[in-house]
Amino acid sequence: MAHARKFRIDPQYELVNPTSEEEIEALLLEMYPDNRIAAQEIYDMMDRIDIAIIKSDLGIGRNWYTPKELARYFWLKGNYHAEETSPFG
Repeated sequence: MAHARKFRIDPQYELVNPTSEEEIEALLLEMYPDNRIAAQEIYDMMDRIDIAIIKSDLGIGRNWYTPKELARYFWLKGNYHAEETSPFG
């Protein structure tokens, strides 16, 4: 019989559930107030396939992204946008 696993979130982190592209942008601006995000910082959080996809979608050879463009990208590529446009709810 399988046992349920309990996951603990490090208390220094806060779980967020953004409800709009603008909210994602605001979160990114809070994290990166100089209005630019080093591409390598984003890549360090991703696996090779995700890196290839984001480079394909947003351009190869980028050193920086803006919070606005990443917010739009994450919103449109994530499940959040799918929920908003779903005919089921």
